[in-house]
Amino acid sequence: MPFRNRATLVLLLLWTPLVSASAKVVASAPGATANDIAWLKLDVVSRRGSGVLSNVTTVQRINTVGGKLDDACDRPGDSHSMPYTADYVFLRKD
Repeated sequence: MPFRNRATLVLLLLWTPLVSASAKVVASAPGATANDIAWLKLDVVSRRGSGVLSNVTTVQRINTVGGKLDDACDRPGDSHSMPYTADYVFLRKD
């Protein structure tokens, strides 16, 4: 899912049964190389479901490697994919 450096609502499936959240990008930083997608800080704005990650308030995507696409899609509805790795950090307020 491309972010293209804009504040966007992102639907995140939080890797646990029956938990999903909407979040907005509140900060980003470039990856280590030109081929790496950005590091992101996302604030959860709404959530649905219950489970171990249901109280998450912030998600960080860090240590990204790869994932950067150089070309845009040619036609609306086209999609491209590029593999990447990243660490995801899930934070909650007590």
